[in-house]
Amino acid sequence: ETLDDLNEAMEEIAVTAPSKILDKVDGYILGTAGDDSNAIGGLLSGSVTKHTDFAGDSTYADSIDNANEVDVIATMKLQCEASNYLPDVVLMRPADIAKLGAKKDQLDNSITDRRVIWSVTGEPTMVCGMRILKTTAFSTYDRVVVLDSKQLMIGKRKDMTMEIGYNAADLTEGQKTVVIKIRLAFGVRDPLAVIYCSSLATGVGDITIV
Repeated sequence: ETLDDLNEAMEEIAVTAPSKILDKVDGYILGTAGDDSNAIGGLLSGSVTKHTDFAGDSTYADSIDNANEVDVIATMKLQCEASNYLPDVVLMRPADIAKLGAKKDQLDNSITDRRVIWSVTGEPTMVCGMRILKTTAFSTYDRVVVLDSKQLMIGKRKDMTMEIGYNAADLTEGQKTVVIKIRLAFGVRDPLAVIYCSSLATGVGDITIV
């Protein structure tokens, strides 16, 4: 019955498929896999380094009293600015973003950090003057990337196409296979414009004065 309903199915595919493809591209750009014949290399993957590790355990070690996660982000911004770039974006997982607003003092009173700006719904939207972008593409929690978005490049080598045909036993089973393709290239002009911290908790410990 799939062939009989093909027109209706194609309408739904045409609506949902492009966004799914773009979600997949985001996953490659922000993930740790790729840079092969099947997927592009992203910020944290690939044979060509596209980021710089946070120097919390060297340049900025033992530099802040009672440091917290916001201090780590502020220091990552400082590291990027030291290379003459203007970072404007912070990439974090949703749970890590929520933690920015979950700080409490010794009496369990909520702590408001003036460096964090909130939306009307109570979500952190900016930190240290940079936009917070939510992503689930990071494979683990507690990661953060601070970057200058003007230094990222996505090149479209081939527009998105959709092909319909038979595959394997589709003909005998009364089905058709839909293949959607897009060819892209991703690059970073200078890895010094992308600062990566693999663990916020470790970063806090590194920059805290002991």
